Amino acid sequence: MSAENAAHLPIISPQGHQPLSALQEQFNLLLQQINAAKAELAAHTDAQQTVRQRVQKEIRPLIWQIIDLRVHLVHLFDHTYTQYLLPPHEQDKLAQLILSFVQPLLQHQDTPELEEIYQRYAAAPTPENEAPSPPDLLERESTENAAPELDWEDWETAQAQLEEQLERERQERQAQRLAKKNTKVQLTPADQLKLEILGTARTTRRLYTDLAKLLHPDRELDATRRLWKEEAMKKVTVAYHQDDFFALLRLQMEYLQEQTQQLHQLPEQQLLPHVHLLQQQLAELQAEKNRLSSQGEQDFYGSFSGSPKQVELKFRGYKRELKEEIQQLRVELVRLQDLQALKALLKLI
Repeated sequence: MSAENAAHLPIISPQGHQPLSALQEQFNLLLQQINAAKAELAAHTDAQQTVRQRVQKEIRPLIWQIIDLRVHLVHLFDHTYTQYLLPPHEQDKLAQLILSFVQPLLQHQDTPELEEIYQRYAAAPTPENEAPSPPDLLERESTENAAPELDWEDWETAQAQLEEQLERERQERQAQRLAKKNTKVQLTPADQLKLEILGTARTTRRLYTDLAKLLHPDRELDATRRLWKEEAMKKVTVAYHQDDFFALLRLQMEYLQEQTQQLHQLPEQQLLPHVHLLQQQLAELQAEKNRLSSQGEQDFYGSFSGSPKQVELKFRGYKRELKEEIQQLRVELVRLQDLQALKALLKLI
């Protein structure tokens, strides 16, 4: 189903003093809601694209300057570690400082030189009070979730435990099979109707058949109308092969208008499946909006969301912070060439 096609569906207009039915009003409301949701998604996409372009142009160059300065600091620390005889406790602290700089840098600059530095200092002994490594945590978790060990020293107890375990697994498999069976059998008529409504293939096929009969160009004597029908039939065929219900619905309404028939005369039994499908389309658009909103809260680019004024303020603030960090790194790169200044830094670690 294409949201773009829904935007081209005409609104049902009342004729004379005859008011629209509840179903016709619902049809119109759904189209308005779909168009509004599509407009919001389009605006979000445009805003996100603008943010990405500004990040590439204004933010990324500053980040690369920071990375480059941090790489220079790593080389400075490494040179100091290898050229000066430091006490063991200062060597350990300097090694930890080098690792803290190198690890995030490897995500941006996976160079052999940085990798060699990382491997050299990562091979240093790990302090006893350090937190266990991820493999240790994984091993502990797998041990906790494993099945209880059987007491094989007591054969009868072990046999009873094994039989109890097998019986428990058998009951779980039986419960799963029963749940699947009940799911298939206990479908209410309303559930079955919902499945038929949501399955667009049948409705699409029926709509295609109706349009093929109406638009068959060989049955048209007027040359202008035959040309219109030929073009319309091409669109109908493409939409059918793509299972694009909205395109077929739009073409059907265009045919009604071309025939000077009134859209409000569309039988409600034919309008009802359309309403259900429009409801489904609206739900999909709203779900997409929620997904993008949730993603934006966790995404780097999402941190620059908001009104144009808010976006501008966020960019200014973020660039100011990056420039301040660049200036600080340049100062530290000069200051920490002095061994005593570096020793003073290590005391703070």
